[in-house]
Amino acid sequence: MSAAPSDRPFYLGTGDTSTFTTYHAPESAEASGVGIVLCPPFGVEDQMSTRPRRTWARHLAAEGHAVLRIDFAGTGDSAGNPRDPDRLGAWVGSVRDAVAWLRTTGGCTRVVIVGIGLGGLVAGEALRRGVTVDGVALWAVHAQGRRYLRELKTFGRMEASASYELSEAELEAVPDGALVVAGYLLTAETLAAIEAVRLDDLPELHDLPALLLGRDAMAADARLVAGFGNAGAAVTSLPGEGYAAMMLEPHLSQAPTAVFAEVDRWLATSVAHHPPAERNGVDAPTPPPTSDALRLTVDGTELVESPLALPHHFGDMRAIVTEPAATAGTGATAPRVCAVLLNVGGQRRTGPNRMWVESARRWAARGVVTLRLDIAGLGDADIAGADWAERDDFSVYTPEFVDQVNAALDAADARGFHGRYVLGGVCSGAYWAFQAALTDTRVATAVLVNPSALLYTPMLETTRQARRAQKLTQGRIWARLRRRQIPTREVLRVLGALARFPLMWFRGRFGKDPLDKVLDGLRERDSRLLMIFTPHEQVYEEMRREGRIERLDRWPNVDIRELPGEGFAHTLQPLPLQHYVNAMLDEAVLAEVKRLPEASGAPATLQHR
Repeated sequence: MSAAPSDRPFYLGTGDTSTFTTYHAPESAEASGVGIVLCPPFGVEDQMSTRPRRTWARHLAAEGHAVLRIDFAGTGDSAGNPRDPDRLGAWVGSVRDAVAWLRTTGGCTRVVIVGIGLGGLVAGEALRRGVTVDGVALWAVHAQGRRYLRELKTFGRMEASASYELSEAELEAVPDGALVVAGYLLTAETLAAIEAVRLDDLPELHDLPALLLGRDAMAADARLVAGFGNAGAAVTSLPGEGYAAMMLEPHLSQAPTAVFAEVDRWLATSVAHHPPAERNGVDAPTPPPTSDALRLTVDGTELVESPLALPHHFGDMRAIVTEPAATAGTGATAPRVCAVLLNVGGQRRTGPNRMWVESARRWAARGVVTLRLDIAGLGDADIAGADWAERDDFSVYTPEFVDQVNAALDAADARGFHGRYVLGGVCSGAYWAFQAALTDTRVATAVLVNPSALLYTPMLETTRQARRAQKLTQGRIWARLRRRQIPTREVLRVLGALARFPLMWFRGRFGKDPLDKVLDGLRERDSRLLMIFTPHEQVYEEMRREGRIERLDRWPNVDIRELPGEGFAHTLQPLPLQHYVNAMLDEAVLAEVKRLPEASGAPATLQHR
C-alpha cells in the first residue's frame, strides 16, 4: 500500500453546533488555490457514500485542491443531535465556517461548495443567506425542499410497509410530526425548515459558476437549472452518472469516477476563469474558531471528544475517544470501564443510525471512556492491499480484523484507559467483538447485536444454503415458489450449493459444532456475553435449532434477548428498536461499572433519547 495522504481531522466552531471536519491538504506540487467544501447527503445515504466521498476528497487533493469534508451539526461525529432546534441554521453555519476557514487559514483564493442530496439543498440555502463562494456544484438536488421531502417520505413509507411491525405503543417513541427514514430522524421543526428551502428563487449570482448534476438516467431538476439561470449564474448541466452505484451498501459502494472527471473539467475551466470573490469587493471573512478536540456537556457533565489514529500493519485505524473532561489526558492509572464500539458491516464508526455517537456520550457522562473505532478499510481507516471495492461480503471474517480490535485495546491501555473492557457491535462488528472476547482476557463483556456469525468458516454460508435447500422438500415452499413469492434465482443459488456439496443433504453440516466448548471457556473466565436479536436472525434460529437456548443454564454468564416486533431489521432502523437496544447496552455497561471495587455509588440508570 502506498503512503496514505495526511487527512487531518479537527472541529470547526464551538458548542452544540461544532462541526467535525476532515482536511485534505493539496498534494500537487502546484496547489490550485481552490478550496472545496464537500457537503454530505442525509442519513443512510451519508453512511453509504462515506468511503466514496473520502476517495473523492483525496482525488481532489491530488489534483492540487484543498478539501474539507464536513459532518453537519447533529450528524456524524459533530456536536449536537437531530432533536436540537434550528438544524438547518446550524447546517448553514457549518458551511459558512468551512468556507471562511478555507479562505483564511487554508489560504485559498477561490472556494467552491460541492453538495450531494440534502447537502446540496443546504449549500443552496447558504447562497441565499449570503455565504459568498466562487462556484457551486450540486448533485442529485431538487430545486425545492418540499420535493426532496416528498421523495424522502415516499421512501420512508415503502420501507415501513415492507419491514418491521411494532405495536402502537412502541411506535409512540417517534416524536409527533417527525420523520424516520432508514433509522434516521428529522424532527417536525427540521422538516418545516427544509420544506421552505427554494433554490428556484435565488438572489443575483453574478455569473457564479454552477455545475448542476442529474442522477444517472435522470437529468438535473429543470426548475433548479432555470432558477440558477434566472439568477445570473453561469450554468453547466451534466448527467451525474454513478449516483446509484455510490449508494449501495457501504462495503459495495463505488467511487463515482465519471463525476470526478466532470467536476475536474468544470473546476479547470469555469471556476479557474471566474474572478475570485475578494476581487468583487467582498470583505475578508473572520477565521472561525477551531480545535483538535470537542468539548460538550451531557447530563451536566463536561466531556472531551477527540480523534485518534492507531497505526497497524493491516491498515491504520481511526477512532473517536469520548471521556470525562475531568480525567481527559491525565493518564489516570486506576482501573475503570472502557467501551469499544465497532463498525456495523461496512458502516463508519458512528454506528447504526448514529447510535454509537449518542451511546458514547451518554456513557462518558457516567465515567466510562468510549472508543468508536473504524477498522481497516472502513470509514476513515486505511487498509493494506485491496480496498472493499475489490473484496466480497465475507472478507471481514478474517483474523486480521479481530487482531485490529485487540490492537485497539493495547492502544487504550497505553493511554491509561485499562480496566474492564466492554466490546459492542452489530452484524460483523458483533462477530469481531465475540472473537476478541475469546482471544483477549481484558474483555469483560461482549455485546452482540444480530451477529451474522459467531464461529465463521468458509463453509458456513454453503451450509446455510444447503439447509435452506432442504426446505424445498416441503409442500408449502413449492406452493410459494409457484406463486412467485420466492425468487427463482434464490432457489437456483441454494440448489447450486447442494450440487457442490452433496453430502450436506444427508448430514446437514460438517463435524461437531465447537460453540459449546467456546462458551464453556468464557464461563470459566467469567467473561459475560449479551446477545440481542431481532426475530428470525440466522444465528438466533441456529441456536434454537441446536437446542442451545434451552440449555442456557449451562452458561450463567450468557444472556440472550429477543427484541419485540416482527420482521427484518438487521441494523435496527425502527426508532423504538433503537430505544430497546440502548437500554440493554446501558444495562451491560453499568453492570461492569458496578463490578469495579470503588463502584458502590454507580448510577442505577442512564438516560437516552
